[in-house]
Amino acid sequence: MDRRSSSVTIESWFKAPRRSCGPAATSAPDRAGPARAAGSVGLPGGAAPAGFGFGLRSADGAGLHVDARPEGPDATLRATGIPPGRYWVDVRPAPRSANAYVKSIRFGETEATLKPVDIGSGPQAALEVLISPNGGTVAGTVRNDKGDSVAALQVVLAPASRDLGNVQRLVKNAAAPQGTFSFSGVAPGDYLLLALEGGETGALRDPAFRDAIADQGVKVTVQESSMLTIDVPLILESIGAAALSKLQ
Repeated sequence: MDRRSSSVTIESWFKAPRRSCGPAATSAPDRAGPARAAGSVGLPGGAAPAGFGFGLRSADGAGLHVDARPEGPDATLRATGIPPGRYWVDVRPAPRSANAYVKSIRFGETEATLKPVDIGSGPQAALEVLISPNGGTVAGTVRNDKGDSVAALQVVLAPASRDLGNVQRLVKNAAAPQGTFSFSGVAPGDYLLLALEGGETGALRDPAFRDAIADQGVKVTVQESSMLTIDVPLILESIGAAALSKLQ
């Protein structure tokens, strides 16, 4: 098989959990999946809410990212021209819920929420995405060694496990010019919260750099619908620069 020229088409379909007052608030409604066809799986155009989208990002270091686009009379979301390989599924939840997060992703019978999917040539399995409106919120204040609120160039909330560092939707970042920050739609899990005084703005996106300064941050455990308020220490630019230089 020629991996350079072979390509397939991937479509997805969307499921949103029912909301209720009971413990089953995030259970998905019973619904038959789309019919499968060679090289694609379907999502009726009206099934996905406005703003929902997905893309496939190479997990093999190829630097390839393919965004799904609505196609055809029913506006089916479809990613096309994808060479065979391993891909992360990047999902953009609909903006109708500020606290929405991706609860699960399945590629046929394969669980793909926290790992890449394998895409070959020929018929492909269904890509199914479940969105929950019950994400957590992490907010707080950046403080210096005197306990004063201070500005930070960037605050990042990222998975504590380096194995999950490449799951981009789990990594949230924001500037904190007034010394405060807030992240919504956080998936349940264990995270590391870091606040950098200055330096390269993209450095905190690198899992290796986050590991190097992990002892300067705060560990956070998020549950569904949790609302956490946390003080995070400011990491001086000199400390970040020293850690970055060791990685280069």
